[in-house]
Amino acid sequence: MAPSDDCPASAIVTITLLRHGRTAYDVVDCFIGHGRDLAPLAPAGIADAARAAATLAGLAPDLIVASPMTRALQTAMILGRHLDRDVVVELDLHEWMPDDRQRWTDVARVDEAISDLRACGGEWPDGTTRHWEPLPAMRRRARPAIDRHTDGAVELVRS
Repeated sequence: MAPSDDCPASAIVTITLLRHGRTAYDVVDCFIGHGRDLAPLAPAGIADAARAAATLAGLAPDLIVASPMTRALQTAMILGRHLDRDVVVELDLHEWMPDDRQRWTDVARVDEAISDLRACGGEWPDGTTRHWEPLPAMRRRARPAIDRHTDGAVELVRS
């Protein structure tokens, strides 16, 4: 977006989204639900994060905002160290929740929830409930975490 009279350069916020590096899920094989989010980066994931830092060096981010998931925190800390930037953790800025009972144990269960989410258009059908997080609820959860760092200047879109 180019600066204009309606949107001065000082109001422009650029957000770069970066996925965490490869994760060592084998470390948490016996965990269920969000316990699986304790998995650290695999050695290859640490290298992924270092390469990403080299790529982002030219962008000179003002701030790194991270999810509370271990893999995301570890990636953010590697970036912060390489780019000499602060890292802020936003507790509500995390992945979609496939089961509010915290009972998923593997990718197959998450894939089942994703299939149902897609079949339902991202929202529970009228008069029903599911255990997965509806997309509007995820947006309501994540929006304040994003707004705190963008003065509300970001349009969240459905993908």
